[in-house]
Amino acid sequence: MEKMTYVVALNTAIARLNDLMEEDLAPTISKLTDLRDATIKRNSKERKPTPKEQAKAETDNALADAVLAVLSNAPDLMTVTAIKEADETFADVKVQKLSAVVRKLLLDGKVKREEVKRKEFPLLLQSMAERCYQA
Repeated sequence: MEKMTYVVALNTAIARLNDLMEEDLAPTISKLTDLRDATIKRNSKERKPTPKEQAKAETDNALADAVLAVLSNAPDLMTVTAIKEADETFADVKVQKLSAVVRKLLLDGKVKREEVKRKEFPLLLQSMAERCYQA
C-alpha cells in the first residue's frame, strides 16, 4: 500500500465521485481537482524559494564560508564548540546551528570528520592532504 498523502487522498476521492456520475457532484469534483492541483504545485521542487528560505540559505552559506575559513587557519583539530569560540562571527550562533552547517559541509564533501577518543573533529579535506604529506 502506498503512503497516504493529500494528493493520494484527493485522487481517491475524485475517482470515487467520478464513479457515482451524479450531476450535482460536478462542482465538488471541480473543487477537489483544483485543491489537488494546488497541492501538487505547492509541493513541487520547481517552485521558487520564499524570501525567508532565501535569507536562511544566504545565512547558512555565510556561516559555511566562515567555518571553512576558521578550519583552514586552525593549527590543530577543533571541535564545533572550539570553532564557535574561535571567531566572533559565531557569537550569536548556537552550537546546534553550527553543527548543522558543518553537517551540510560534510554532505557536500568539503569537510571530513575525524574521530579521536570519541570526539568528532571536522577537518578540511585539503588540510587532511597536507597532514598526510607532513607525516
